[in-house]
Amino acid sequence: MDYLVELRRELDAFGALLDEGDLSAPVEHCGGWRLVDHALGRPTPMDPALAADGVAEVFDTMALRMIAKGAATSPSHAVRLTTTDTGHAWTYGPDEPVAQLSGTAEDLLLLLWGRKPRDTESVTWEGHRATGLAVLAGPLVP
Repeated sequence: MDYLVELRRELDAFGALLDEGDLSAPVEHCGGWRLVDHALGRPTPMDPALAADGVAEVFDTMALRMIAKGAATSPSHAVRLTTTDTGHAWTYGPDEPVAQLSGTAEDLLLLLWGRKPRDTESVTWEGHRATGLAVLAGPLVP
């Protein structure tokens, strides 16, 4: 999928809704717009594959940028996150994971963006939870 083409399509669709003045109509938002919806108190379900792409972006792009900018430090331990709906998994940090976190791709994405509390009951922790929470404290995203 060409993400720039997809993003342009989504922005055009969102712009059309703004022009019409009706933000209640359904539209296939990209993950970022779903985060905006959630932040504005209008949460709508995310496509699991798109949410999983968002989780991947947090770890392979955003967290690295936050560290490079000096806004965060490199984690001293590793945490493993696994989606229960798409089967994706990521390990963030060095060495073997000290904790594991599992939930839907949407729940993990919202948690990483601070739209759900890190101790939300919709995700399951195994291992050393306190250390895992410290690793994910980041900040991972801007």
